[in-house]
Amino acid sequence: MFIEPKGEHLRMNDAWKESFLQNLAELAIVEENEGLLVDKEHLKIIGLPFYTYQRENEFKEVWKKVL
Repeated sequence: MFIEPKGEHLRMNDAWKESFLQNLAELAIVEENEGLLVDKEHLKIIGLPFYTYQRENEFKEVWKKVL
């Protein structure tokens, strides 16, 4: 799970990163590499929206849905 705290003054400049994080579950491809065994059925890569104090309630709602 990827979580990034972000100052509100930086959020708009990094909007591309927040979008990437929110779409990470659909974009991520988990594969076996160089003998590394990966349990694909139990491994999920998730990105959450930026955590900011001003958007704390929104973040908590998404957090609860993911868990």
